Amino acid sequence: FGGGGGFGATAMAAECIDADPSDAPLSNSVVVFNDTTTLFNATLECADQDQQLQQQNEGQNIETAPVFLTQLENIMLGGFAGLFKTFLLMPLATWKYCSQQGKALPSSIGEWYRGVVPNASFMVPITILQIWSNGFIEKIVSRGGKRELSPAEKIGVAVAAGALSALLYGPLDLVIIQQQKLQLGLLATLSHIQKTYGISKFMRGIKACMVREAVYTGGYLGIAPVLSGILESSVPVFDHNPLLASLGGSVIAGIAASLVTHPVDTAKTNIQADIMGVQYANTRQAIVDIVEEEGIASLYKGGFARCMQVSASVFVLSDIRARALKLKSNLVKKAERQS
Repeated sequence: FGGGGGFGATAMAAECIDADPSDAPLSNSVVVFNDTTTLFNATLECADQDQQLQQQNEGQNIETAPVFLTQLENIMLGGFAGLFKTFLLMPLATWKYCSQQGKALPSSIGEWYRGVVPNASFMVPITILQIWSNGFIEKIVSRGGKRELSPAEKIGVAVAAGALSALLYGPLDLVIIQQQKLQLGLLATLSHIQKTYGISKFMRGIKACMVREAVYTGGYLGIAPVLSGILESSVPVFDHNPLLASLGGSVIAGIAASLVTHPVDTAKTNIQADIMGVQYANTRQAIVDIVEEEGIASLYKGGFARCMQVSASVFVLSDIRARALKLKSNLVKKAERQS
């Protein structure tokens, strides 16, 4: 009807109504109208199907693309986190040491940070090993990063990583304790232990150290992140506040880890000081003897300061790792959108 004007279209419509059904112009018009309607409906259906397929694909990408750090990224993260945590929390370490030794608190900033460089050189490789081990075991459990780990698996992986790190942490702890006892330099202490007691004595107290580090590392790499996620998704005050949720989860995990590990840590310190086993044969005997001689409270000497230190450490380390994972996840999603 285009191009004929309004009057011509009206007249043609009237003629079509009165015409015989077999008339050719009416038949052709009906066919064209029906074909156009069918094509329009088919176009709408295709558009709806494309939109649904796109939404399904986006949902599948979110579910099947868990983000893990590479081993190089874990090493870099462990180095930065260990260094940052050591310098930030050194005053808490000094407070714990003074509480355990019964000494007066420092009176100047420099005294609060005395020994921070040796402490950092000691803690950085330990933190690297813990985070690297966690990433290594994580990849095995997740079948090469193909699936997300369950909360129980995350905690189990972190506990295993902590126990593995004790193979380095235990001997280092023993050397430091013997160095303080003998008042010798580092190399002189290493030589004295090797010549006097033998290489096997470097592993004294290793079981107690494995328990301590398993619980501690399980706290900041497993329990704290899991609790933080639960708090943010289930408790209204933590909703859309990941920093507050991370703090809450870290405090709970840190307190629990301190209560469990402090008696073990006290016993470990005593049996590593008694390197020949003259007074304490093992961790269990050390705990029993300390309780009988000084009471159960002696197992928690300096416990409040250590509780503060562990809770702060768990918060700093778990939050840094969570931010690193979130950053990588955002970068991966951005790259996928651009491609």
